[in-house]
Amino acid sequence: MLQGKSRWKTVAVGAAVAVVAVLGWLVYRHGRDAAMLRLAPDSLPENASLYAFAVSGGKGVFARNCAGCHGADMKGDRKTGVPDLTDVDWQFGEGRVAEIEQIALYGIRAADHRTKNQADMPAFGREQPYARYSIPTLTPQEMDDIATYIGVTQGREAEPEALKRGIALFDTKGQCFDCHGNDMGGDTFIGAPNLADKVWVNGDGSKKAIIDIIAQGRVGVSPMFKNTLSPAQIRAVAAYIHSKAIPPPPAA
Repeated sequence: MLQGKSRWKTVAVGAAVAVVAVLGWLVYRHGRDAAMLRLAPDSLPENASLYAFAVSGGKGVFARNCAGCHGADMKGDRKTGVPDLTDVDWQFGEGRVAEIEQIALYGIRAADHRTKNQADMPAFGREQPYARYSIPTLTPQEMDDIATYIGVTQGREAEPEALKRGIALFDTKGQCFDCHGNDMGGDTFIGAPNLADKVWVNGDGSKKAIIDIIAQGRVGVSPMFKNTLSPAQIRAVAAYIHSKAIPPPPAA
C-alpha cells in the first residue's frame, strides 16, 4: 500500500513538473511573440534574437499552410505559376518582411479589399482578352512577333522584320509596356513580372511558352490567412520566407 502511494506521489510530482514546464514555455513564448510584434516588421531582421525566434516558429507555419503550393523547398511550380520564394526575383514587392506579411495577411486576388488585385495578365487570344476594360485581340502572328521581341532579351536570335513588328506591338496594340514597362522590367506593385531577366514564374521562357501566356493570360491567386493564423504566426512565417530568399544586390 505504501509502495502504491509512493508511486502515485512520484507520478503526481512528475505531472506537476511537466505542467509547470509547459506553462513556463507558454509564458516565454507569449512574451517573445509580444516582443516580436512590437517591432516594425522590417526592423525584425536587425534583432538577431527575435529574428531567429520568428524564423524558427515560421518554419512550421510554412510547412502546414504554404508548402502545399510553394513546395517544402519553397521553389514553387512554374507549370502552375507558383513563384519561387528563394530567388531574388519578387513578383510583388522587394522581399521585405512587411511586404511578405501583407501578402500572407490579405493574399493576392483574395476576398479582401486590402488584397493585391490591381491588374491581371490579359488573354490576348480570346475574343474578350480583359475583364477590366476593353482591349483588342491579337492575331497568332502578332503574338508570335511579341514573343520574338521578348525572346531577344533571353539571348535568342530574331529575324529583323519580326523583331521590328514585335517592338511596335509591345508599345502599341499589345499595350504590354503599360504593365511590364518600356524596358520590360515589370512592376512589383501590381505584380507584373520582369521580362528582361531569365527568371520565369510561368513556363520555361521558351517561345512556345511565351506565346501560350500571351494567348491564354495568367491570373494567379494566393489565399489570405488573416482569419486562420494569429498575428504572431503571420509575422513568423514572413520572417521565415524572408530568411530563405536570396538578398537583392546593393543598389548601384
